[in-house]
Amino acid sequence: MHCRLLALWGVYAEHIGKLADTLCEASRRDFIAEELANFREHNDGWGYALAIRKAGSWSLAMYRSRRPMWEDEFLLPSQGRIYGIMHTRKASRGTPKDCFSAHPFPLMLSDGSAAFVAQNGGISKEGAAVLLGSHWRPCLSEVSDTLLYAMLLAQYYAESRGSPPERLLKSLVRLHEEIRDKELSKRCANTLVLMLSPNDSIALAVVRAHYSSEKERYYDLYRVDLGGSLAYASSTVAELLRRQGAVVERIESNSVIIHHMSSGEREGVLKQEIP
Repeated sequence: MHCRLLALWGVYAEHIGKLADTLCEASRRDFIAEELANFREHNDGWGYALAIRKAGSWSLAMYRSRRPMWEDEFLLPSQGRIYGIMHTRKASRGTPKDCFSAHPFPLMLSDGSAAFVAQNGGISKEGAAVLLGSHWRPCLSEVSDTLLYAMLLAQYYAESRGSPPERLLKSLVRLHEEIRDKELSKRCANTLVLMLSPNDSIALAVVRAHYSSEKERYYDLYRVDLGGSLAYASSTVAELLRRQGAVVERIESNSVIIHHMSSGEREGVLKQEIP
């Protein structure tokens, strides 16, 4: 799956329109994809999951559409600070093109946490179905590989221990070890996860998972310093933000990064390389 990702951590609402416009521009004409992958548009749907903190309280918004982002009408938060993920889709061969398959995919986890999953790249649907075993048996032709990935994440989360951010970290590392060891991804499985847990704790996971040097520049993922807030972006989006004056830094190794914040507004970061 050839997609574009954008993650937000503490972005002020007055900046969200510019960031969304940049994602839209990169998706309407992806100049890196034109050069390396023989296509130019991410026109198979898009969506977001956003947690908004305003005056000490939270609200949550999710949106998914089959329409290309640049042909759609949508609302974005106008106040507060925003934590979340955005995604535009170019469907992989053999995956459906419908609203159901637009990212992010919502999950209810075993401790009651709500999670939203978006991905650039993909995994083998047949291999993922084997790992799921008897837990779930979808019709593979009718679902996206990212939905199978999300179901595996929920399964591994239920089997882990610790605080919600710790469980999310362990589950993502374990899942990507399985993807690597069983060769379920030929190129890339960059992933974003937004998680809202009981007591209004929040976490944002960013997974840099690249399994081949082919088209590496296209699959690169970047940290973007916005001056008081933070974003993570796919290569085309990051390059456009760099041209606008943002400071961008390439994420080098296969790793999982989790930003988290408790209800008392204590922030932290967990990070682990994928062995």
